[in-house]
Amino acid sequence: MDKAIAIYGDWALHDEMGDKVELNEEMTHTALDRLEYWQKKHALKFDYYLIDAFWYDPEGNYQQFKKSH
Repeated sequence: MDKAIAIYGDWALHDEMGDKVELNEEMTHTALDRLEYWQKKHALKFDYYLIDAFWYDPEGNYQQFKKSH
């Protein structure tokens, strides 16, 4: 039987359309620290951490990242 995998995606850490807070390295490290805490304290396991690689250029076609990134 195949084993299910657990993936944590950090997309919900920020909402550039709602609050204009952009994902940054500090937010990512904080999330990783929290996941490590949950793993040690509550035996919650994640196999992968999916980092949201910012968003796309609103002038583009979902193939160009925002120019600031």
